[in-house]
Amino acid sequence: MRTLGREFNSPGREAMIAGFHRHGSTVSAVTPTDKEVRRSQRVKVLAAKGVQLRWSVDGRSVKKGVDARSITPKALGVPADGRAHKVTVRATDPTRAVRAPELRKLLRGR
Repeated sequence: MRTLGREFNSPGREAMIAGFHRHGSTVSAVTPTDKEVRRSQRVKVLAAKGVQLRWSVDGRSVKKGVDARSITPKALGVPADGRAHKVTVRATDPTRAVRAPELRKLLRGR
């Protein structure tokens, strides 16, 4: 018997992955999101292996900390100016198992 090394039912696998992303988040905060964080305090998130993470400060993408699951606002370049700043992470699942463009949109979380 021959094997392809993966499941034979690609559309079924694609639908299953899309279903996971409809009902669950690509990234989850470990650090509470309802309280302010000091510049030296670590911000931690959980993401599955292979998920790509991109951080931003006040809506601007930051190159530092790419794919970091734990980082300080200071390392992301948050200035020490006494004002409140917003740190955000965006997660993308780069799997090639989902090909349909409308389903691929689900793989880009917040």
